[in-house]
Order: sequence, then structure tokens, then C-alpha cells
Amino acid sequence: MSGNHVKACLRKVASRVPPGQSIVEVGSWLGGTAAQLCLGTKDSGHHAELHLYDAFQANLADALKATRQGTPLIDKMDPLPLVKRTLAPFKHHIVYHKGNTKNGCRYDGPLIGLYVDDASKTDPAWTVAVETFFPHFAEDVWVVLMDYYWYEKTGNPKHRIQQIFIDAHPEFGFVERIYHGKRKTSSAIFRRAACVC
Repeated sequence: MSGNHVKACLRKVASRVPPGQSIVEVGSWLGGTAAQLCLGTKDSGHHAELHLYDAFQANLADALKATRQGTPLIDKMDPLPLVKRTLAPFKHHIVYHKGNTKNGCRYDGPLIGLYVDDASKTDPAWTVAVETFFPHFAEDVWVVLMDYYWYEKTGNPKHRIQQIFIDAHPEFGFVERIYHGKRKTSSAIFRRAACVC
């Protein structure tokens, strides 16, 4: 996750989560998005419980990418201690869920007011995410799909799975596509309620 507008969008949406609801992020990686979510809840005056799901294990490609971006990692390194140190200054209630979500996961927190997915690009990960988290969505949940338009870059029909789901569930209204400056990103925001942003 990068770009000031992307960060601002995530922070703004997180600030709209009502008291008593939680925020779930699938694909937390190094905690950059989670930091914006913490800032957003701080802006709102209350702290929504934050649940972060990730394998928290770097593969070689991840390690090289992170190192290029200024966070030195090595292959098979566990970045979770780094993520915890990064997010500690926010003094936020964070529940870390370590493991590969496509192999199954559980959620037993409060109703989800904001769901951010930056990992479930294909099946079985997407189906697991839908089955695990969607039953816990608040009535007016915000949904940020960081890879909603990813198929535009890859041309791979498997990467349209999120769009197919949203098309089949018109109760999730389109709010906006997130831009990085004038450049389109793969990310989009939806809400299961009428919304004017």
C-alpha cells in the first residue's frame, strides 16, 4: 500500500466505523495499511478493535520488495515482531491472526464495520474470506478491496473473482475507485448502504 491518497482514503473510511464495531484487514504484511486504520479510528474519537490476518512470513520476492522499499527482510523471515513494533505507538487494541487465510481461519470478534482485503485475489482464498468474515458484517459495513481491479493489469480471468462477487451482490454499493495521484490503483471502496462521500 502506498501513495498519500490511498492512505488518506483508508484513514477516512476507518474514521467512519461506529463504536462497538471492528475493523478486519486480510493481508496486513508490514502494517502500513494498519497504521492508517489506527489513525482513522483515533480521528473518530474511539478505537475500533483491529484484527490483522496475514501469514507473516516473507518469501524471497516479498523480502526483495520490502528491502527495496527500505525495510530489510530476508527469505522466510517472520515480520510480525516488526509489525508489532511499528504499530505499538498507536496504543491500539490489535488482535494478530497469523496463518495463511486460504487454508481457513476464524473470526469471533464484534460486528465488522470495515473490511479491508489485500490478499484474497483468487480462490480458494476469496471463498474462505467470504465464508469467514461476511457473516459478521455490520448492516452498513464498508468494504475496501485492494485488488478489485487487479484483472485489468493481469488479464487473468481468475483475478476477476472479487468483481464477480460484487456484481452478484448489488447490496454492496460502489463508493469510489482509489487513485494514486492521477494513476488508477487496483483498489475500490464499497458500502452495504447508501453513502455519499
